[in-house]
Amino acid sequence: PAVQPSEDVPKEVTSTVELVRTPLGLGLSIDGRNKVTAIDDDSQAGRTGLFAVHDRLVSLNGQPLSSSSPLEELLDAVEVGGKLSFEIARQVKSRKV
Repeated sequence: PAVQPSEDVPKEVTSTVELVRTPLGLGLSIDGRNKVTAIDDDSQAGRTGLFAVHDRLVSLNGQPLSSSSPLEELLDAVEVGGKLSFEIARQVKSRKV
């Protein structure tokens, strides 16, 4: 039998990151599809080391993020000092043999 070359197959893995809402913001820049486009190294999000450019924010405190529920609206509902629990999705490559 012929041997097929292995391929990298993209897969999405989700995780949860918890932050605290502060007046200084999170230090994340996101696009219209809730993908992280930049992270300020000297910010709460940057210091955790748990966010990466191209991560997709899936939900905030259990509320799915979508065009009808933008991140800014959900953030505004959380008081300064309140807990922010983000579900994030990251593309990873798994080897297909």
